[in-house]
Amino acid sequence: MRYTVGLVACIAQLVAANAIFSLDRRADCAKGLYILYARGTGEPQDTGPTHNISVDIAKRIPGSKVVPVVYPATFTAPPYQDSVGEGVKKMQEGILQYAKDCPDGKMAFLGYSQGAHITMDSICGGSGGVFNKATPIPEEIVTKSSVYLITPDCSAYMAAN
Repeated sequence: MRYTVGLVACIAQLVAANAIFSLDRRADCAKGLYILYARGTGEPQDTGPTHNISVDIAKRIPGSKVVPVVYPATFTAPPYQDSVGEGVKKMQEGILQYAKDCPDGKMAFLGYSQGAHITMDSICGGSGGVFNKATPIPEEIVTKSSVYLITPDCSAYMAAN
């Protein structure tokens, strides 16, 4: 009997922990726009033009949520292509998770400098070569998105040098 009670208590704790963990992973659906942005090379997290524009958009569209892509944003340590690869992975994870959790949600993607490279590769797929070959986001997700703001993408310069 003691073993049964202990086993039931253990299973109940695991179920409760899993429910909490699952809730933490689930995105909060925005009533306005879910704004996912990637900052430029060398910009500290939560700064720069894309951060400021994202916050401004959220102020103008009630119920919007601003979410930064957390990645190195470096040129040399780690190398640019590795930083881009990590950024693409994180942005795609954010897009796909939000689309799954909030199928009726509207999204906006912003990127500046290296963040523009990440945004384009996340949506359209990576080019390969020295950069990771990312799979494009499914069209049904992209067509539901409302805003794309991408300014200067330095990948052409990086590919030439």
